[in-house]
Amino acid sequence: MPGREKHPKPEVEAALEDLGEKPVRIAVVHHGHVWGRIYCNCGARGHQISINSTPKSPGNEARRLRAAWVTWERKHAEDREAGEGGARR
Repeated sequence: MPGREKHPKPEVEAALEDLGEKPVRIAVVHHGHVWGRIYCNCGARGHQISINSTPKSPGNEARRLRAAWVTWERKHAEDREAGEGGARR
């Protein structure tokens, strides 16, 4: 994702690069232990997650970020099947 500051942990940065190809927005905020936030482009209230600046386990943090996208994607598919069109809640 061009123009974005790189995360200091390579495992987390790799996950962010993967997510950069998805319809999400990655905002770097540097607030306390939070390095940034990931927002799903659908705008649903629950479709956002914080990115820890100094995770105890960078591998687990990367897995957590990828898992959030999988969860959001599943919710979008359920909403489409139910005929709701989007996940704005």
